[in-house]
Amino acid sequence: MWHEDNKHTISNLLRHLSGVGGVLSILVHPGAFHNPEYPQFYGRYASLLKEAYGLGCRTLTPSDIIQKIDGWLGARRIASA
Repeated sequence: MWHEDNKHTISNLLRHLSGVGGVLSILVHPGAFHNPEYPQFYGRYASLLKEAYGLGCRTLTPSDIIQKIDGWLGARRIASA
């Protein structure tokens, strides 16, 4: 994913999802960024987030997602009671 050849593919995907709605999940291993053994990764994650935020995307942690699901399920339970 982080190869330079994929930059346009990722940008196109982000633009598409920002227009139609959707989810993109990215697994990031924190030790790979700012690691002198992988200088090609410096700034990649930050630039991806900057592009995503510029398109109106949001980031959610797993706990954010669980809280949202719990909220939706709770609202459904109340509505059906």
